[in-house]
Amino acid sequence: MFLTFVVMTGMATTPFHWGGHLSAGQSIEIQNSVGSIRAEPALGDTAEVVTEQSDLQIAVTQDKHGLTFRALHPNAADPRVRVDFTVRVPKGVRFIGRTVNGSVEANELEGDASGYTVNGNVRIRTSGESEAQTVNGSILASMGRARSGRSLKFSTVNGAITLELPKCLSAKLFGRTAHGTVVANFPLATRTQAAGQTASGVLGKGGPEVQLITVNGSIQLRRRA
Repeated sequence: MFLTFVVMTGMATTPFHWGGHLSAGQSIEIQNSVGSIRAEPALGDTAEVVTEQSDLQIAVTQDKHGLTFRALHPNAADPRVRVDFTVRVPKGVRFIGRTVNGSVEANELEGDASGYTVNGNVRIRTSGESEAQTVNGSILASMGRARSGRSLKFSTVNGAITLELPKCLSAKLFGRTAHGTVVANFPLATRTQAAGQTASGVLGKGGPEVQLITVNGSIQLRRRA
């Protein structure tokens, strides 16, 4: 069952604030067009979604899986119509941030986290698993696990990718860049061709595939102690 309602935030100086309970295993998703999305840990199990100012309507959809907040931009190409979100995410709740023109940032989360944009950087640091995609921007990600049976993708066209992994992670890694290099602080099989450089390797006992793909940029992989 879906429940959708639209919140009018008022004039440009009026902030938007939502707060409510979310359980571990549920998700909170932000869908934006012009503006950034920043996620940080919540205090306890109360999730919050805040904008400093906006004259846009925000549609909120709720189902058994969680909540989705969508900024209703009348003209997504107009940079003057901008809204920046701050999201406070409880432990174990999945965060998903989507925008077109703006950055997505998630810091010190304790659940799965994903960031998607077109023109902007993606920064994710979480103890869960992560995924990040952009077109014009770089990716800096750190994750704590990767579940078996689910592949994870980090991709951009114009930008570098840096991924930090825990030493205990088991996964299959594949990296490819057309104009750049793939480097790691652990052994990887690399191959350089006219079309660019690829690298692959198996961590631990293997497991889910982790893909890192860029066109114009380098790839850096790090395993932390």
